[in-house]
Amino acid sequence: MGGKKIFVTGGTGLLGSHLLFSLANSRENVRATYRQKKKIEIVRKVFSYYCADPGELISRIEWVESDLANIDSLKNLMNGSEHVYHCAATVSYESSGRAALIRNNTELTARIVKSCLETRTAKLCHVSSVAAVESATEDRMTDESLKWNDSIHHNAYAVSKYLSEMEVWNAIRKGLNAVIVNPSIILGPGFWDSGSGLFFSRTAKGMLFHSSGVKGYVEVRDVVKSMITLMNSPAGDERFIISSENISIKELFSMIARGLNVRRPFISVPEILAGPAKAGINLLTKIRGKEGVITADIVNAAFSKIFYDNSKIRMTTGISFIPVRQAVGEICRIYKAEVQHR
Repeated sequence: MGGKKIFVTGGTGLLGSHLLFSLANSRENVRATYRQKKKIEIVRKVFSYYCADPGELISRIEWVESDLANIDSLKNLMNGSEHVYHCAATVSYESSGRAALIRNNTELTARIVKSCLETRTAKLCHVSSVAAVESATEDRMTDESLKWNDSIHHNAYAVSKYLSEMEVWNAIRKGLNAVIVNPSIILGPGFWDSGSGLFFSRTAKGMLFHSSGVKGYVEVRDVVKSMITLMNSPAGDERFIISSENISIKELFSMIARGLNVRRPFISVPEILAGPAKAGINLLTKIRGKEGVITADIVNAAFSKIFYDNSKIRMTTGISFIPVRQAVGEICRIYKAEVQHR
């Protein structure tokens, strides 16, 4: 197997599995970590969406069991790698585990960049999130230049991604060559019980309500393409928003409902109810001593309107994004096919 030596964290997640498919399909020399061996089967499932022999591609990857907690072990795993893709992170919008989430994501990134420096890794791609980019006011688009505002509330995931980025910037100042990507909401198949996969599995059961929020969305393969292109380009010491289109929540769920042949959500929840809803959620949380399925941060997200500017990544890489409508249609076809074979 030819190509440069590549190390990937988070390879059993939505983005990581699609990244591994692209790298393995290009016959790159790839080492990937996993925490539970059964999760490799999820990667195999993802590969099966795009090729006839997923097992053969899986076998091209050197799989290593690791929780990435030990710095010495991590350096041994990364030693000799020319490119490192850091996709691993915990995602949660529960405030109860706020401190642990921030600590875990930040400390993991700190270990990754320290290992990159000590093993003289040629280049790092750090997967952040638009959550770490301060949102613009409604009269302008959100772009990479906006500075984090410590004086306003951010959910724990956003704080963890911002602090993780700070670890990367600190390493850049010490000589690390790195690019940071900030994807918007990533749409892709296979992970129906988490992340954006829940949009499809829950819509399939029928949804009545929608909110007035606007978000950025991007197909997972476009994120992968952007990452690999940036890593193989002179680009460095920069961050890039990766987002295809800004679409209302109503429009997105209507697309999904059409693709799944189910009723579209038709009851609009007024934004004026957001404040009382958050107050009620906070009160119930205090009474119960734990959070419910819907948290105050989720309510905030449901009504926020954020428009992302993707001009920097388009000009740098020349990428043409897959339209969200097309992406949703393809994911819906995969979802329906899987349901039929269960």
